[in-house]
Amino acid sequence: MKKLVFTALAVVAFSGAAMAKNFEVKESIKKTSKKKTFATTDCNTAKFVAYVDAKAAGFSHEAAVGMSYSVYFMCLGLNDATILQ
Repeated sequence: MKKLVFTALAVVAFSGAAMAKNFEVKESIKKTSKKKTFATTDCNTAKFVAYVDAKAAGFSHEAAVGMSYSVYFMCLGLNDATILQ
């Protein structure tokens, strides 16, 4: 009789321990998504347009290249760029 009681208690104890952490925890984290819009500018295109415009205005190749790179660096967000003339 003692063996039967011990066996029953062991079965209940081990089955409880086996099922103790067999559940899936679902964490619900609310993510607030704010729509952000960015105006994307192709800086290489802006540089090319600045070069063509400067050449059309009569500037030399060197001056047009300087202006186009100034526009390119301003487009990239480098604030130290100045337009050369």
